[in-house]
Amino acid sequence: MKQEEDNMIESAGEAVEYARQYIKQQGEYVRLEVAERIAKIMGPLVTLAILAGLFAIVFLIFSFGLAAWLTTLLSSATKAYFLLAGLYLLVGLVIFYFRNVLITNVVLRIVLDAFFEDEQEAKDKQNEA
Repeated sequence: MKQEEDNMIESAGEAVEYARQYIKQQGEYVRLEVAERIAKIMGPLVTLAILAGLFAIVFLIFSFGLAAWLTTLLSSATKAYFLLAGLYLLVGLVIFYFRNVLITNVVLRIVLDAFFEDEQEAKDKQNEA
């Protein structure tokens, strides 16, 4: 009887240790999963930011060229710069008005695609089987 109790206590101790190890591994798995999803989200957003920065540089150089060209057409640098500023103000207002369609939805799509990509791949694999 004593040996049975000892075996039962030992088995219970092993079960508790297995449960602890399982919980610890699940925690590590969740942390890795979160890190992977963050990386999948940040990758496209960082790429988008870099491309936006490069586009801004090109846009700035283009603006100076356009201002110089308008200066020769209008015979006045002041008129050229005001015309260009008005054009950019108009473009800025259009972008502001359509910001949900042009910016928010694009960023949201990138984030959601990266976040739920693994789940979609798992569903696709299940459908193939």
